[in-house]
Order: sequence, then C-alpha cells, then structure tokens
Amino acid sequence: MSKQVPTTSLYEYQRHNSRHCVEENEVWLACLACYNEGHLQGGWLDADALEQWLDDHENDYYEGGRMLCSRHEAKIDECHNCDTDKSCTRHVRWAGDEWAIHDYSGAIAYLHLGEHPDLRNLVDLMNLLDHEPERYTGAALLAESITGEMPTAEQIESVAERMYVIDAYNKGDWAYDNAYDLGYGEHLDALPHDITGAINWEWVAKNKLRDEMYTMEYKGNIYALYNDEEVGA
Repeated sequence: MSKQVPTTSLYEYQRHNSRHCVEENEVWLACLACYNEGHLQGGWLDADALEQWLDDHENDYYEGGRMLCSRHEAKIDECHNCDTDKSCTRHVRWAGDEWAIHDYSGAIAYLHLGEHPDLRNLVDLMNLLDHEPERYTGAALLAESITGEMPTAEQIESVAERMYVIDAYNKGDWAYDNAYDLGYGEHLDALPHDITGAINWEWVAKNKLRDEMYTMEYKGNIYALYNDEEVGA
C-alpha cells in the first residue's frame, strides 16, 4: 500500500519535518469503518504521534474517535452513561474509534504484527527500533521467531543482551572464536597444526547453529541464541 496524504483530522498528531524523508518507524492508522465502506481515512504516525493519539483515544472516546475520523459520529437517542434521554457528546461512542493498522514503514515492517497489535507495546517497539535499528531489529525478529507472537520491548532487550551477531558469509571465524570462548582453546592449542588446520570451521558453525541455537538472518548477519535459553518475560 502506498503512503496516503494525511487527513486533516490526524494532522496535529503527525510530524512533518526534514526527518520524514528518512526511513523511520511509522504506522498507517486507519478508520476501519471507512475502510469497510471502500475508502481510506487515516494517516502515518511515528511513535510519539501514535502514543499521543492513543492517550487521547483512551482518555476520551469522543476526542480520539473524532481525530481519527469525523465521518462516523454514532447516532444514539439515549446515553446509558448519563441520567438523560438526550444524545451525549461526552460518552458518545464513535464508529470511527474502530481502528486498524494497514501498513508499517521502517524496521518495524519486518515484524509480523498484523492489523490489531497491542498499541502500547507497539509504541515501545517503535521507540526501541528508532533508538538502535540494526541491533534491535535483529533481536526483535529473533524473539518473534522463538515466541511465535509479537515480542515485548523487554523481551527484545533481553535477547539483544545475550544473542550472537554472526557474519552470515564468514561463520567459520565465529565458530573458531566461540570454541575458545567455551574453554576449548587449550585443547585445540595442544593439537598439531596440521590437524587444527584441517578443521572446517564453516562446517562446525553450520552444525552448531542448526542443532543448538535459534537463528534469524537479517541484512547479512545471523542473530543467534542458544535454544536452552529463555526469551524473557
């Protein structure tokens, strides 16, 4: 889906500056009622803008719904939250408060978050990926592949602290260094050079990654975590 021109109703939430041309993490927040009627209404929001919209939406259905879409004001004859038989602009529920995320832009787009993710968690993920995209995108993809669901920011940070980042085109060097890290260096050094020189470290890495680790490849790197380790809460 190509990016649409932001609507006036979401304009104040959106950031329009020189940074917009950079591939930052944004989501297209759409009015679901409009979509079901056959047209798009919504806008691209970054993490700060999405959090602001969510705050307004949670604190005041009227304002949150109105800012997402001004076309679908609910028509009610009675408000069950007020002691009145008249329509109420305080508690009225807008059909426009039914939202869906129709597109993702930036590193967040590599995850499989769907149309109705947990928005608070989504804001946290976007902030994390904005902070350090390469490291946290790999960790996020790895955490998602292990859990099979949308990871939390805490899980991503936990994975990032413990994962190995391996050059996908030079896995042998990692396997060699890893053998020393695990305490096998003394044994390797005791072997004749013609034996250690014959070790196929690429083969060692391939088998180790396949049999002992969770892995995810992203932009030329393999992100790996031992499969006996927990992702985190």
